[in-house]
Amino acid sequence: MRRFRTMLAAAVLGVLPIAATAQGTYPERPITMIVPFAAGNSADILARVLADHVGRQLNTSIVIENRPGAESILGATTAARARADGYTIMLASTSALAAAPALNKNLPYDPVTDFTPITQISLQPYVIVVRPDHPAEDISQLIQMAKDDPGRITFASSNTTTRVASELFRSMAGIELTNIPYTGTDQAFLDVRNGQVAMMFAGSTSALPQIAQGTLRPLAVSSADRWEELPDVPTLGEVVPGYEFSAWHALVAPAAAPDEAISVLNAAFHAAMNDPDIAAQVDVALFPTTPDELSATIQRDIDVWHEIVEEAGLPVN
Repeated sequence: MRRFRTMLAAAVLGVLPIAATAQGTYPERPITMIVPFAAGNSADILARVLADHVGRQLNTSIVIENRPGAESILGATTAARARADGYTIMLASTSALAAAPALNKNLPYDPVTDFTPITQISLQPYVIVVRPDHPAEDISQLIQMAKDDPGRITFASSNTTTRVASELFRSMAGIELTNIPYTGTDQAFLDVRNGQVAMMFAGSTSALPQIAQGTLRPLAVSSADRWEELPDVPTLGEVVPGYEFSAWHALVAPAAAPDEAISVLNAAFHAAMNDPDIAAQVDVALFPTTPDELSATIQRDIDVWHEIVEEAGLPVN
């Protein structure tokens, strides 16, 4: 993933000018970044690292306003209702802009029309992990075990995203799996290690240290490409053609935010993400995009989530 991140960062250097050459009068005062996660959360840390760097670039301050709650819906609602003047932005996520629309009939905001895309920030792929002595030696054997005994293989889901990643795998592989829900990843990891649950989709940040320690064994990664950190672990798409699943963070503003602000912020955050010092401070793959590319990603994932939620029969509020 590091090599992919570096290549992508280099590729976008020529896409947009740096913030100093793009800006006119914006910004003239501090910018508020709404973060729909608790302080100290990995997403909050990502936001603060980038905000500090970008604030110094633009000779202003970017103030973090944590608005956690309701699977990011609270923070997203606050951002959608803010003035569209370029001085309120939000660290959005798959949860707020793709999962929430699929899981809630009466969402207080529209993920497409109520926001202006600025840039994608990160990409978080997943890895299927099992206990070290699990009888499945590889992902193909796990799939075959599930086919031989439908419903016997269990998976831990610690949030909606990992549940949908698992359901998409189940559907595309043509197998039956049994979901065991958890309220957090720590207990889910413990039960996978102890053999109480067979497998789980785990985020790269939390899974890689445990894989390195030998307490979990990887079977496949959910991204389109193999990871530099796990070069011998296949992508799930190599065994289940077409499978690809990642979560992401992105930067958006309220709808109708000024074009100048969007251009300046896009360039400034790209410059931050291209800085090796910034990349070294965060535990995710930085993934800068154009506003149009982010818009396409949001719409694509909304469609995917709706399809999987409906197919899996997940409860819709």
